[in-house]
Amino acid sequence: MNDRNKEFWEDGIDYNSYVCQELGDERKLLWRKQLLKNIGSKDIVKILDIGCGPGFFSCLLSECGYDVTGIDRSEDMLKFAEMNAEKLNVSPTFIKMDALNLSFNENTFDAIVSRNVTWTFHAPEDIYLELYKKLKTGGQLIIYDANWHLPFYDSVMMGKVKENEQWYFAHYKKPFKIYDDDESIFENLPLSNTRRPQWDLKVLKDIGFSSVEFCEDIGQSVYSDWEKKLYSATPMFEIIAIK
Repeated sequence: MNDRNKEFWEDGIDYNSYVCQELGDERKLLWRKQLLKNIGSKDIVKILDIGCGPGFFSCLLSECGYDVTGIDRSEDMLKFAEMNAEKLNVSPTFIKMDALNLSFNENTFDAIVSRNVTWTFHAPEDIYLELYKKLKTGGQLIIYDANWHLPFYDSVMMGKVKENEQWYFAHYKKPFKIYDDDESIFENLPLSNTRRPQWDLKVLKDIGFSSVEFCEDIGQSVYSDWEKKLYSATPMFEIIAIK
């Protein structure tokens, strides 16, 4: 990582503020419903949360009774995750670890989840293969992400992004940048200029997942109304891959 990218990800203050808002409003229940629909309600399920950040998925799934391990490469993010878990009186395990170097045995987890993380991968094919190996047979890889930086390579999409930012300012009387336009953060990441989830589906099938399904706009189920509008140019997708 270059210095700008490293600084961006290790300062978790703003992201933690957003996660705390989610944990305190209707989005917590919406995400809970979505995750439980996919993972189910087994008595004991081991789940790995990749790039857990301030611990939104880890805390939510731990609250549902699952055995959850959240990993992140940022110590500051993990500190916020521990604080949020304590507030909710839940106890997921948090470990500083990089997704490309997972120190878990193969066939360990019933499910692996991530949100807004896969776009940061420098070697996404290699990481997807590692995740495949760590899953038990029949286990699920559940990915939530978006084409966050594709507008920088597509003028029509960028026009829509700017319209949405103007809409937000008109309604809430304060500016909101959908994403930082500092190219040093994303210019060398292979998925920045890749149309997804189509790319992911092909790679996951080639790796060996027996079933890969997706929803191109899962935000309609888990976003607040203002997020549905603001992020409409880069909707959040859901991928569910079964080993």
